Amino acid sequence: VQERTGPAAAYNLWKMPTGLLDPSEDVPLAASRELKEETGLEAESVGIVAFRQAHSPSRPSDLFFVCLMKLKVDETEPEFQLCEKEIAAIQWMSVEEYCAQERWQGSPVYTTLNDTILKVSKKVLENRDNPDKW
Repeated sequence: VQERTGPAAAYNLWKMPTGLLDPSEDVPLAASRELKEETGLEAESVGIVAFRQAHSPSRPSDLFFVCLMKLKVDETEPEFQLCEKEIAAIQWMSVEEYCAQERWQGSPVYTTLNDTILKVSKKVLENRDNPDKW
């Protein structure tokens, strides 16, 4: 997705749907909720792929989790329902294309994060008929 506002919007960055946890909400539930809110897609969290922690003097520490999601429909390309309040654009893209965006390059944190995302996505695709091997 491309956000309407915020830091990612300033760079026309394509990013995965993200958001904050609601009080008492766990990470897998929040990932499913945010995906549905921003894209209209219903999915369940299969697991946590990676996470990163960031510190800033102006705000509390930030934990960012990347979750592996399994769509609840068996369509090749389900139809999006864009959240117009938050999202400027939405599209499918390959994991390789996502990770190759200029903004990610040169950052040790995002290089490691994106390398992990690439490895997991390849493993999932190789074993798409056998989720036990994900």
